[in-house]
Amino acid sequence: KIMGRRILRHTYRARALVFVVNVARGEQSENDVLDEVEMLRQEATLYDPLNEQKPWMVVGTKCDMLHRDALFHLDSLHYRLRARYGREVPVVGTSARFGLGLTRLVRTIRQLVYPDMLEPSYRIGADPVLQQLPNVLHGPYGGPLPSLGEHAGLPLLGPAGSTASHSNRVAASLEPSGLLPPEIWGKKK
Repeated sequence: KIMGRRILRHTYRARALVFVVNVARGEQSENDVLDEVEMLRQEATLYDPLNEQKPWMVVGTKCDMLHRDALFHLDSLHYRLRARYGREVPVVGTSARFGLGLTRLVRTIRQLVYPDMLEPSYRIGADPVLQQLPNVLHGPYGGPLPSLGEHAGLPLLGPAGSTASHSNRVAASLEPSGLLPPEIWGKKK
C-alpha cells in the first residue's frame, strides 16, 4: 500500500497513464486481466480524480509465453475494453525477453501524449526486381570466343563445310543426337 501511494503521488504531472499487467496467466487464472486493469484504474482515480480524464492504455507483458495463453488473454482484454468503454483503448503486447512490441509501445505512448503531432514515416525504396541472371549471356554475343584461342578471328566450319557462326556449329553438333526437334533445322528426318 505504501509503495502504491509513492507511485500514485507522481501521477499529478503525468500526461497519460499506462497500466502494465501480466497476460501470461494460463487457463485457470485467479484474477481476470480485465478486473486487474479496472482495479488499477480505479485506484489511480481514487487517489487523484483528475486521473479519470487523462488518456490511458494497457501494456500486456510476457507475451512470449504462448503455453500460458498470453495472446488469448491479450486479445480478450482488447475486445472487452472496447465493449465496456465504447471507444478504442490502446492495448499493446510486449515481451522483454525477446524485445517484441517495444517500438509499437513507444509509438502508442507518443500518440497518447501528443495526439496532434504527425509522425513522419520514412519509406525506403524497394530494390529493383532482378529481371536477368547475373553473369549469364542474355542475347547474341558477337565478340571473340576465348575457348578458340588463336583461331578466334577465323570463320567456323559448319556441318556441310560452309562457313557458319558458332551458334550454328553448336546446333549442328546437337542435331544427330536428337536433342533438338527437326522444326528448328528446317529439315525433316
